[in-house]
Amino acid sequence: MLLVLLITSVAHSVVRAENAVIQVSSVEDASTQSEWLSYYQQRLVQEIALLAGYQTQFDSPESSVVGATTDSKALELVSGQFEGLVPSPRLYAGVRRTQENENQYYWVTAIAAFACEKAVSVCSDNTGAGNGNVSLSYLALTNSEENKGLAESLSLAASEYKVSADYKALQHSVDEKLGASQHVFSFGILSFVGELNVDASDLWIISDLVPLFSEVGEHNELEGIAADFVRDVLDDAGIASPILYAPWQRIAKEAISKPNVLVFSIVLTAEREPVFHWISPISRNLHGLFGIDKRSYRTIDDVPSTMRVGTLKNDYRFEVASERGFHTMAYGSWKEIVNALVSNKVDVIFASQGAIDFGCVDKARCNDIKQVAPYKVSSAYLALSKLDTSLVLVEMLKLTSAKIKKSKKFRQTSQQWSEAVHNNHNVAHHIENGVVHLWKKQK
Repeated sequence: MLLVLLITSVAHSVVRAENAVIQVSSVEDASTQSEWLSYYQQRLVQEIALLAGYQTQFDSPESSVVGATTDSKALELVSGQFEGLVPSPRLYAGVRRTQENENQYYWVTAIAAFACEKAVSVCSDNTGAGNGNVSLSYLALTNSEENKGLAESLSLAASEYKVSADYKALQHSVDEKLGASQHVFSFGILSFVGELNVDASDLWIISDLVPLFSEVGEHNELEGIAADFVRDVLDDAGIASPILYAPWQRIAKEAISKPNVLVFSIVLTAEREPVFHWISPISRNLHGLFGIDKRSYRTIDDVPSTMRVGTLKNDYRFEVASERGFHTMAYGSWKEIVNALVSNKVDVIFASQGAIDFGCVDKARCNDIKQVAPYKVSSAYLALSKLDTSLVLVEMLKLTSAKIKKSKKFRQTSQQWSEAVHNNHNVAHHIENGVVHLWKKQK
């Protein structure tokens, strides 16, 4: 069964679209059509959408279209129903993930696992050792810039829902309808091929050094809220691999060329997006150009290219500033960057309020630093290299991350970290849904 989600507005990845209505149409797939799968998928869509801040409204059965779930003809049939309407984002339920369509979709969450010889399409690639020939079906959004924020919101809602008591109740109702002998729930996937396997014995965990989030402590181990979070995820998943650290260039090289490389805290950018599976956000940052006694601009593109812009070395913002024609100067630390601005070595710095707070020495002088032009909110993630990495491992880590963020231990350690950051560094921030937002919370 394929469900199509029509949405009149896109929720930002940080803001939930409360009370927005989602129109859902069903497209039947003859090879997997049955009452239990229809029931499970519809409930899954409803609950995930509701958790993300949406209401759902399903089309009448007579509007359904019969056809394959993964090829272009099916999508053309679906599109034909809404000819003449304003294009809207659509969530497809039941899309089989293959090598051919890997980059066509944002894969929100896995729904079910089938033996691929009975599936409409070929086997899913990289389901992992011990899982045989498996075809995975997903909730998926078409890969487009307009869908990016919505995909993140729904993906996070899916993981949060799948570790909830409500999802346990849904599993129980499916068990009663289907009979426990015919299926098993494995890592949030309704599996008809038995328990799914995860082999994380060769998982390599590595982090860049990020002040307060992952920095080297007294015993040469990484400390900070990101390092603690990842360590808890690994412990809960039964993964004993050590956490290493290296410069970003080394991390990028390894992640592009090797499977099973788990990295943090890595900022999600357009260039990095296809290289990683994005497991769970750790922090969000509101970026822009900041200066002293400079006029304000509506966007970064309106700022004159004659401006001297200070950035952090090996940071994506250096590339963004350089591409826009600014005279860009790179520094080794936020302290150096802020000092360069205060001493008039640069006109503006490409940073966030949190970075300025952290790098500031002269607090009185830093109070004069104001935003000159906004850029955007970025998210730093726990991410997993995509090349030949098991899709089942991805789903397992997403659910484990969501579970840890809902735990009492994580709430306590997050609160302790937040108090220490406020008292020792006076960095503006607040924590929402287990994610550190590096700006003051609006009242």
